Amino acid sequence: MPPPTMTRMAASPALSATSMATARSSADVSPALTAFDPLTSRSSSTATTVASSPTAEKSDPFTLTAAALPVADDNWLEALELRVRNGQGRAVETWGHRGASAAYPENTLASFAKACEDGADGIETGTNVRTLKAPHQPVPLFSQVLALLMVPANIHVKLNIDCKVENDPDRLFPMIKAELEKFDHWRTLLAPRLILGIWHPKFIEPAQNHLPFLPRYAICMSIPTVREYFFTSCDGFSVCFPPLLSAEGAIFRAECAKRGKKIAVWTVNDAEEMKECLRWGVQAVITDNPDVTVALVDKVKKNPTALLSSYLQQLVLPWSSIKYYSFKHRHEAQLERDYLEREGGTFHGVVEQRKDGSALPI
Repeated sequence: MPPPTMTRMAASPALSATSMATARSSADVSPALTAFDPLTSRSSSTATTVASSPTAEKSDPFTLTAAALPVADDNWLEALELRVRNGQGRAVETWGHRGASAAYPENTLASFAKACEDGADGIETGTNVRTLKAPHQPVPLFSQVLALLMVPANIHVKLNIDCKVENDPDRLFPMIKAELEKFDHWRTLLAPRLILGIWHPKFIEPAQNHLPFLPRYAICMSIPTVREYFFTSCDGFSVCFPPLLSAEGAIFRAECAKRGKKIAVWTVNDAEEMKECLRWGVQAVITDNPDVTVALVDKVKKNPTALLSSYLQQLVLPWSSIKYYSFKHRHEAQLERDYLEREGGTFHGVVEQRKDGSALPI
């Protein structure tokens, strides 16, 4: 994984007043984005309007223009809170990987809005990402992503924040909290939908100190690493697909189910892999094609036999690609571990620093 170069939430060429003015004449503008951005719609709706985001870049990428939810009465607020708690009622959720990144440039407001329009239950984005894919658009601020989530039509959508290792967690997490607090009803409408995705154990204690109300998910490519450094201190695990397909993965999945730990699987774009995730009963499938996964999940809900694959297909899948072979995904996991420790310090060093018992054991 190449080191990112920009320290900001949801980074990538994204939407600005200039690019949106150009996009107004384009049929490619997502309806979900039209409802969100007054520059696209030229009009406002009491049910969907949020305060317009800043059109100019600011020195602090976390500067926020808070969304104004039209909470008319307590009953309306209770209805929104109920939808936050219940989501869309899917047994397996679909999270758009950097939005609907197969259709729009990744980590852009257009991509996030398209994922919401496609029926995704969540979106995943990073705090330190670089994207060069055209059409080039300005980088959306964290505030703009939160504002999109506060549109009533998107009030069920989760946000999995991929906290890149280059960030200082003792600076990052207070900034996230400060931005959340600028939204009305943030404790019941916004915070329950946010997840902190962490790659490095150095983020655990700061997350406990600054954002104890947000669940922590370890993002990892190695099951042994999850067990050694994250299992006790994290609520769930975002793990790449290949190791979960192994015998070791089956044991891990069973243990997580027994211990009440959630599993999200990335990045799943293959139809047979999607079916396998549904058979496992994981919390979420993270995909570049949320529309495809949503359609499959809904199809299986109506007709469970749609999940069936031939015995031969299920038997052959673990051997059908070199990426599923243990030597391959273990090698890639080691390369990722080397990078994380080079950028953030050794995992073992963090454990040694925390032996005074000031935080939860790893």
